[in-house]
Amino acid sequence: MANAKASFTGESSRTPDQKRRLAATLALLAVTARRVLRFADKFDGWTPTLGGCHQNVDRWVESHPGHKAVRGWLDVSFLATPAARRFTAHSVVADENGDLFDVTLGSSDLECSFILHPGSDDDFRYYALTPGEHSLEHAPSA
Repeated sequence: MANAKASFTGESSRTPDQKRRLAATLALLAVTARRVLRFADKFDGWTPTLGGCHQNVDRWVESHPGHKAVRGWLDVSFLATPAARRFTAHSVVADENGDLFDVTLGSSDLECSFILHPGSDDDFRYYALTPGEHSLEHAPSA
């Protein structure tokens, strides 16, 4: 199933080593993580699709000239095994000033730090759109 989706996105599967390297990089980049304002429940007439952050952002950007999609990862380490870090692919919006805000999560959702994706848009799309690949976990070596 993952291969079918991967071929849809035009990307080949990632090796376990590539996934481990990305997860380790995200763990290092966690010190650069930003808090992103969660505005999904603040805009009149805006109804995001639950679990559809990438599509929500694309839809927002289409109707708001000057805004850009920003791809990255939420640090959801509270879901990881002890001593590990966990990250899930997520998309947010940058306004004309470069300020980031979330059009999927609202003020009542858990606040998680956002890490910019360190690779290409195609690389991010693979992880975000391939079933079973949207979350990564990094467990430090003993």
